[in-house]
Amino acid sequence: MPELRQGTHPLTEPAVAGSRVELRRFAHVQAALLHPQLVVPGTQSAGHEAHADVHSAVRAHIPLDVVRGARGVLVAEALSLVDAVDAEGACFMTAVAQPWARVATGALTGLSDGVVSECWPLARTIFHAAAQSSNGGTTPVAQQAAVTLLGTLGVQHGAAAVQTFVALSQSLPALLGCAAQALLEHPAQYAWLRAHSGALTTNAAHELLRYATPTRAVYRQALANVDIDDRHIRTNDLVVIQLHAANRDATHFNEPNTLQLSLGRAGHVAFGAGAHYCSGAAIVRLLLECVLEALATSRVVLSLAGEVEWLDGVALRAPTRLPMRSQ
Repeated sequence: MPELRQGTHPLTEPAVAGSRVELRRFAHVQAALLHPQLVVPGTQSAGHEAHADVHSAVRAHIPLDVVRGARGVLVAEALSLVDAVDAEGACFMTAVAQPWARVATGALTGLSDGVVSECWPLARTIFHAAAQSSNGGTTPVAQQAAVTLLGTLGVQHGAAAVQTFVALSQSLPALLGCAAQALLEHPAQYAWLRAHSGALTTNAAHELLRYATPTRAVYRQALANVDIDDRHIRTNDLVVIQLHAANRDATHFNEPNTLQLSLGRAGHVAFGAGAHYCSGAAIVRLLLECVLEALATSRVVLSLAGEVEWLDGVALRAPTRLPMRSQ
């Protein structure tokens, strides 16, 4: 999901004066994510302590036990949405991913339908700005949306409340769309999922996160000169860390461009790594598993029914229209 900074204003425009360095190999990406001198643009340190506080706040805001306790209800809701798809077809995003994410957001945060509806467009503004960002910054409109969202959700919760809401309302349906598109384009893997329903959804979730994560890149700024293997990064350089490319690196993964749900390749960087590892990673993975269980056990089998349209951002890529029909 988009990386939000800690503080009163969750998003600020970074000032990056150096060159632009792109890292794509898995080893380079992992090293950059873990390096203490490569920090989120606009900050002055790796922010380990501040980010640890956000991790704790997210866990307190939505404990994993709450997600596990809601699993049955959420699977049933996803199953009803998938079962409702008929031969005439529908868009997976508007018929399944987004309405299910609304239900999950309300169920896990305890927010009323009215508050969720009020906050939804604010979160969408933040998410789209993050998707289009080429340096980790944002637009004034998105920054104001973040401030308004923070005030609506409760300033006392800080960045944790904003991160959680954006993750559930925007990042989650984006991930579900990417995962569904991958499955529908690989019917043999979709059939494998249905044949192994309930047994290996965690494996399938990890492989889909590796193969189809909507996050393309995150950004870091160098506080000092840094060498990562043969890559020389100078002070103030902007480092573009290509997570999607790293997850398809043939020097780290065997046949990386092949979707193989049975492998469950968990050693991916879909959620980043190090101090800024996604605070909601475990929650998002469990929620993905709920929808995979519904796809695996539904009475209908879905197939693509037209051309996929995309939010094709620099940092994030996710379907905006995913036409499907039941077979």
